[in-house]
Amino acid sequence: MKEKLTEYVGNNIEFEGHNFQAFPSPDQVKNMDLDELISIIKNKRKSEYLLNAAEAFSSVDEEFLRTGPLEDVKNWLMDIKGVGEWSAHLELIRGLGRMEDYTQDKMLRGCVEKHYGSTNSKELDDIIKKYEEFPGYWEYYLRSGC
Repeated sequence: MKEKLTEYVGNNIEFEGHNFQAFPSPDQVKNMDLDELISIIKNKRKSEYLLNAAEAFSSVDEEFLRTGPLEDVKNWLMDIKGVGEWSAHLELIRGLGRMEDYTQDKMLRGCVEKHYGSTNSKELDDIIKKYEEFPGYWEYYLRSGC
């Protein structure tokens, strides 16, 4: 879906003789109509969610997203229809570089048990504290290997 949307919008960048396609900006997406997005993505619900996200991101100060209080930014993300806790977490760590975020959901607990053995909440907190300001990296890589 991302590739089709990227190809459709056609933000081409040439660098050192190689052609790259950049993902559309929020303004480019929000200026598309729903039927146009559905024809590209082939999923009405995801198209609606993408329009919601594009509208939200086109009207927010990027400085707030990158440096604002973590919980405020996470709540702002989760207020976007279609963005849940895990999606907000991924946006924080992968999109915004906010590596201080982590979750303690059921999937993480299962991954911790698989790699560390059975742990309780205090033991999990102790593991997370070892990663200081980067627990998001730890969680992301742990889940990737789970």
